[in-house]
Amino acid sequence: MSEGDGATSTHLRRIACVLGAPPTARTLAGGDRHEFEVWQRWAARPDVEMHVIACWTGAQLAENLGYHLPLMLTESRASGIGALRLGYIARCLRALRRLPEVGHLDAVYAGSPFFYDVLPAVAAKIQGRTKRIIVPFYHVTPPPTNRTGNPLANLLAWIEQRVMLRLIARYADVVLVAYAGARDDLIRNGIAPTAIVTTGMGARAGLAAKAPPQFDAICIGRLTPAKGIIDLLDAWAILRRAVPAARLALVGGEMPGFDVAREIQRHSLAPAVQIFIGPSDDEVRELMSASRTFITASKEEGYGLAVGEALAAGLPCITFDVPAFAAVFPLGRHTARGTSAEALAQAIREVLTDEALYRRLHDEACSWRYSSWDEVADELWCECVEA
Repeated sequence: MSEGDGATSTHLRRIACVLGAPPTARTLAGGDRHEFEVWQRWAARPDVEMHVIACWTGAQLAENLGYHLPLMLTESRASGIGALRLGYIARCLRALRRLPEVGHLDAVYAGSPFFYDVLPAVAAKIQGRTKRIIVPFYHVTPPPTNRTGNPLANLLAWIEQRVMLRLIARYADVVLVAYAGARDDLIRNGIAPTAIVTTGMGARAGLAAKAPPQFDAICIGRLTPAKGIIDLLDAWAILRRAVPAARLALVGGEMPGFDVAREIQRHSLAPAVQIFIGPSDDEVRELMSASRTFITASKEEGYGLAVGEALAAGLPCITFDVPAFAAVFPLGRHTARGTSAEALAQAIREVLTDEALYRRLHDEACSWRYSSWDEVADELWCECVEA
């Protein structure tokens, strides 16, 4: 039967995904969530043959979170990254060696815009072994002088991203962004507008039942200065002067080179701030149900999936004035008036002590409409593969 007779195409799509980024098996970023949700749904399609070429920690992260992916491991055990991040080079080389084993492909989907995921995809394109490359690029980092954290690490990250932008501009067929502002940033950095596809971000259903509140706020994400954790602890120390009993849950994964427990001790916040390292999705949902609000002190985001998850759970959100948040989450969110810890502390205090404000934000969060991951995966399939 021909397509004109209404038949569905039975052409088998052969796709390889490269997953070399996660530094630990207990740290989930928003980009990881997006790719795991999409890859799992694509892999389940009857017209797809998929291989996920993954480092050991990436494979463990997917399995720990309950994702069933067709994994092809590049290593038999966890490999360290090291202070100079040289371990990422080794991961890249191992992925380069394994990718030819899957033969010719319709697409290679890089798990991130970093070199350890992009270079294997570019190599396959140059060698004529794939028809197209798909690369997510949710956030263009600012110059290192405009970022918090280690100055040398920020400089190296900025240089690497500029090199990757050039490679992606030349070789990528599809570049994924999550909101219009990120699209504009990429165009200014040489990415062709016709290559850019705006993807939705899904969210899971809201919490089934609200537990008695144990925490005034919860922060979910990588526990690192780049995500504003030091600013958050500074703000919480200021908040405690006005609200002495305020309690905060820090939920996520520790990153190499940063001791969040030591920072909590330095701020004298040990009784007020509790850390939950690498919990399961169900445990995260339980912690969210026991929290009154969600907070993030991040000042750079390409979307902010944790904010979306919090809104889906009905939690008022407190953030800095981040362009991505303003574009994607206009409701249910209270914004600090300024970029200082003092401004963030004031915003937290306002939500916790003003019942009318809290109720309005809660109602807005509960009314927020979000996509399912099935919808996101289907839309991307049409845009990235069928197109």
